[in-house]
Amino acid sequence: MREAGKAEDRRYAQFIGAVALCIPQLIDRLDKEGNIIPGRLNTGSVIEYLGKGSFNCPVTNPWEHMLGRDNQPHEALHRQ
Repeated sequence: MREAGKAEDRRYAQFIGAVALCIPQLIDRLDKEGNIIPGRLNTGSVIEYLGKGSFNCPVTNPWEHMLGRDNQPHEALHRQ
């Protein structure tokens, strides 16, 4: 029972970690040599929400556009 409680305590951190690893793969991004790495869901609404070039190398402020105050997911999805 005690082990189950530990796993339950980690579930939110594990979810956030998975999101942080997966979201950058959704849109096109540039590697350090300037090559384009195609995104898995490179649509207008996803690019608008995440911010074009947000995950280009070198990554400095990857979440800045997405977490911006005026950038709400429902707004970006309804614009398309």
